[in-house]
Amino acid sequence: MKCVTTPFMEILWEGTSTEKFRPTRGTRQGCPLSPYLFTLCIARLSHLIEEAVSNGIWKPIQLIRGGTKLTHLFFADDLVLFAEASQEQVEVIMDCLDQFCDASGELVSKDKSRIYFSKNVKRDLGRDMRNRLGFAMTQDLCRYLGVPVLHGRVKKQTYQYLLDRVDQRLAGWKAESLSLAGRVTLALYVLNGIPIYAMQTSVLHAAICDHIDRRIRGFIWGSQ
Repeated sequence: MKCVTTPFMEILWEGTSTEKFRPTRGTRQGCPLSPYLFTLCIARLSHLIEEAVSNGIWKPIQLIRGGTKLTHLFFADDLVLFAEASQEQVEVIMDCLDQFCDASGELVSKDKSRIYFSKNVKRDLGRDMRNRLGFAMTQDLCRYLGVPVLHGRVKKQTYQYLLDRVDQRLAGWKAESLSLAGRVTLALYVLNGIPIYAMQTSVLHAAICDHIDRRIRGFIWGSQ
């Protein structure tokens, strides 16, 4: 980022240009270069992690026996790191992050970062790792890219947010003011499309599917 410079700017005030000045906030939000600059920066972190794995110091995890070894997931400004639960791995992670921050000028937002442990990790070890990283510990990974990160049994509450989205849509529509064809069109192209994204990676709970179908039928037929 030290190679990126900010251009001079001037303000047109009542037909007269002010003196040129250089902004001090660096690259501004919404700048067309921002996504490309971030991609270049985050690629370096990916290289650091891959180098640590190839040297045998970063220990990736496998969710299932014989499955893909996971070390990291990147999307936009979201970052998920995977490693074995040990003090040695904490130091490896911190070293990679420190190298990346020193080179890019970026900082890790510890207030927005969370650490999750499997049930097999001892409480004392988890506490020590949490204190070293400075991240808050969580028992719920919430959603990543709009889809729940499953780490337990799938329950109805896991996908309750899909029902909430359907209800929000229905609350803004007046079924009685729409023709049957209009209601069918909205149901097909809007309501049916809400769960599709989640269904690409997960099997929805049967109760959620039944509730969505019931709401769609009620919207289409109403009191008929």
